[in-house]
Parts: sequence; structure tokens; C-alpha cells
Amino acid sequence: MLKYCLIENPMPKGEQDYIASVACNKIIKMDDYIDDMVAEGTGLTRPQAIAYFEKLIQLTERYLKKGNFISTPLFRCRTSISGTFSSKGDKFDPDRHLIKISSTPGSRIRNIKMVAELKKESVTPYTPEIYQVIDSITDEINSCVSSGNLATIQGRQLKFDKHNQNQGIFFISDINPKLETRASVYSGIKPSEVHFVVPVLAKGTYKLVFKSNAPVSGKKVTALLDEHITVY
Repeated sequence: MLKYCLIENPMPKGEQDYIASVACNKIIKMDDYIDDMVAEGTGLTRPQAIAYFEKLIQLTERYLKKGNFISTPLFRCRTSISGTFSSKGDKFDPDRHLIKISSTPGSRIRNIKMVAELKKESVTPYTPEIYQVIDSITDEINSCVSSGNLATIQGRQLKFDKHNQNQGIFFISDINPKLETRASVYSGIKPSEVHFVVPVLAKGTYKLVFKSNAPVSGKKVTALLDEHITVY
């Protein structure tokens, strides 16, 4: 079921209008794929499903390392290099350049036009959600971040007052849940994306929490990333 609500368009072309905001029902992980792959009647065992999935990952890594462009019905991937070069004779420098992997949906995914059911909800448009956190060093998603370095969270309704010490992005230690550390440096704050510097933290696993106040009502609102993040 696809759940959505209507929110006021922040950039209307003419008269005031509204746009749909789709809610994230669940973040699907590899275990969810494996569980469904070995469901009753599929004929697959769990070790077989894991082996097939791992082989797909290994082949994708091999093709990309060779500089190939991958085009499948599921996804399309390509390798690129970011950064600038000073002259024709300049060469790749790990300190100035970064190899990046970009991906887009394949034909089967792009052509999904209908879902089983749509449900319009009368929920507050100011309920924040965190979809993912991206480490700027490794580009890892919902896995790890580097202490003292840049990271990005993506989601919805992520605007907040960075000068308010009770709002922003907080890390809560799994070892000591009473220990809560706020990220204090932000380089960009948008409703769908926040760039910030990870606070200096001890290595370990943490919960990532977003806190803000809803406009008009001023009611405190929070969002929690489903995965626990490793800080290294």
C-alpha cells in the first residue's frame, strides 16, 4: 500500500496548489529479500538464496572495477570521477579526486506505474522522516559515518532551527542510552536533505535521531533512523 498526504506546494507556478508527499512504509533490507526468496513454495533454501544474492553483488563489483557500464532490468550503474584537473597532463590524485558509483532504476523498475493500493491519509505534513544517512568519505548508506567528517541525511520535513540546541541531529550511544550528542555544525539544511559534520564520538554504534518543532503549533517532533549507525 502506498500512503501519501497532500502538502502545500512551496513553489507554485500559478495559484496556490498542493503536491503529494509519499510516506516510507518500511526500509527493505537484504534479510527481507532473503525471507521472501525462501518463502514456502519457492523451492529455494536460505543458503541458496544468500549465495545467489552474494554472487550478484560480487559480479556487480567486478564489472564496475573493470570500468563497465551495467544495464539490467533491475538497475543501471556506472563509474565516474569527481573533482577538477588543472591541465591535460594532470592525473588522478586521491587527495583531489574521488571515484564514484552512480545508479538509476532499470527498465522493470522505471516502468512500475501502478501499485496494489493507494491510501490518502490526513496526517500532519510536518511529521519528519529519515530515509537514509550517507557517509561522505565512503558513500556508505545507513551503515557507518566518520567521526568529525561530513555526512548527509535524506528524508522529508527535515527543516529546523540550527541555533536551537534542542533541535537538529543527535547521536545516542547504544552503550549508554542516556548519552546524547548533538551535531553542532551544519553546511546545508533543506526539507529533504541536511548536510552536517558528525560530532567527535567514541567508536561504536549509535541511534541517529532528528528533532525539531512543528511550524505553527510548535509541537516537538522527532524522527529515528531504523538502522543503528557505526561511528568509526
